[in-house]
Amino acid sequence: MTKGLELNISRNTVARYLQRIQEVRDGVEETILPKDRQIQRPCIVLTPEIRDQIHSILKANADLPKKQRWTGRKIWDHLVKEGYTISYSTVKREVAS
Repeated sequence: MTKGLELNISRNTVARYLQRIQEVRDGVEETILPKDRQIQRPCIVLTPEIRDQIHSILKANADLPKKQRWTGRKIWDHLVKEGYTISYSTVKREVAS
């Protein structure tokens, strides 16, 4: 049985770490694990244009009775229908701030 199957990780990951161990032995690298592990994060979708639109909707909502105000969900639906690619959690976070 291979090590990757025993550890439930990809064989590519095993190969990468074996390569890294060899580089440490050869003196090319200092440590097996990099000190700063870079995590690829998607770019921020909340542009100033979208932020302004959310706040203008909230400002217009301030005059409405409580039951008629737009919720974060309704604002998100509106933005998606207009063609914006934005997550509900991003809109919810902006509404709460």
